[in-house]
Amino acid sequence: MPVEEFPIQQTGGSLVPHSVAVDPQGWLSVTTDNSALVQISRRDPTAQTVHRDALPEFAAGILKDPTGRKVVWLASPTGPQDSDPIHEFDVEARRVINKHGLQDGTRAQAITGVRVKTGSGPSDASKGYVVFAEPTHTSVGYVEVGKDGANHHPLPTGTDEFDTWLWSVAATLDTTRTKCTYWATGQKHDEPERKTNGLYTYTPADDDTWQRIPLPNGAEQVPIHVIAGVLREDERRDPYLWISARNPHQILRYDIRNKSWASSPTLTGEPRQLAFGPDGNIWVAGTDQIHCFEKDAALRSLPVPALPSGSEAHGICVDPSDQVLWYTNRKTNTIGKYPLPDGSRATTGKTQVLAQPQKETCPGAVAEVPMVAEFVALGEPTPEIPLTCRIISEEATFTDGSRERVIATDPVGQVAFPAVLAGKVEEDVFLKMSWGDNEPSTTVILRVRNDEE
Repeated sequence: MPVEEFPIQQTGGSLVPHSVAVDPQGWLSVTTDNSALVQISRRDPTAQTVHRDALPEFAAGILKDPTGRKVVWLASPTGPQDSDPIHEFDVEARRVINKHGLQDGTRAQAITGVRVKTGSGPSDASKGYVVFAEPTHTSVGYVEVGKDGANHHPLPTGTDEFDTWLWSVAATLDTTRTKCTYWATGQKHDEPERKTNGLYTYTPADDDTWQRIPLPNGAEQVPIHVIAGVLREDERRDPYLWISARNPHQILRYDIRNKSWASSPTLTGEPRQLAFGPDGNIWVAGTDQIHCFEKDAALRSLPVPALPSGSEAHGICVDPSDQVLWYTNRKTNTIGKYPLPDGSRATTGKTQVLAQPQKETCPGAVAEVPMVAEFVALGEPTPEIPLTCRIISEEATFTDGSRERVIATDPVGQVAFPAVLAGKVEEDVFLKMSWGDNEPSTTVILRVRNDEE
């Protein structure tokens, strides 16, 4: 199907779009350079609402809350906001509800989420974190969901190797899901001057030092955006990174286990943001077109239609529910729509239970991890699939009193069912998880009994 573009409403002055995400209410949320967040209907992209109250002048990366709250997180790259680079926007109340800062002058360009377990036991809970690259002070920052303020891990100073302008960041977990590793792209920069391009990595739990990994095609190749995921190898799930780069323009794949690179053929235009699709492929926004690549070492390019004349793509997200790719066009101040072809539909995808760490609990108690599931499409665990978690019960709820949440699968394609608060009566609580209405629910039973067996 052809690509369509829709103008961003220019309410109260010019609005230049930056990044886009499907928010927890099902709207497209678009960040801008102009103290505004724009919510756009996916059904009718001409239906738009502009929010300005307490928004930063510049907003770049955007992230759906990693724990399923009805919140989106915004990264602010520059401007008079000084020390509050991360903002939380409540999509129900339609306002900024919190700002998280570091020292003065802190910025954030790209943003990602990760859920880290608090212990290695099967029933140990997870905490959600929002992670961002901070270029001014050359650090990776993070905010714990539900807490105030940000913290950070600075890169070493005093050497050319770490004299870089951080741009984008991804996070991976070890097999216990208790240790997080950061992967940040760093670039040469003019003002302020930075001297080195590279990929930078750090594992805080190991009290390790930052390491620089050179890119495969020379010191002048510039990494841009990075995302993390896994590929199956027999019974293993091996972690990989996919990176957009310029000079030369390529998509790069880094094999974390084997510490090896693969590169796509040179592209005609500069690639920008990357996103996982429900088809198991990597989708890329570019200055001359949308790209689609297979995840394997060959990074084979798949055919996609051309953009409208004079257009370019900057931000990108793939809506797996509607099988639609959305992108921002900063050149014409529009939002672009591309329905994925029928062959891209993950018709073989399904949610399956990996574990049920807690099968029984007492009345009034909290079952922290009653189920862990993954979504597999085309034989691979698939990130960014919004799985609906539902509780069918007389009294049991999530800890916030609700009975339904939508949580996107993480980089390894998994979702931990949120903590369940049992009611006062003995009952069998049905816990259901599914990719919306696209598949039958995967169901487990949590038994609420006075005497645990």
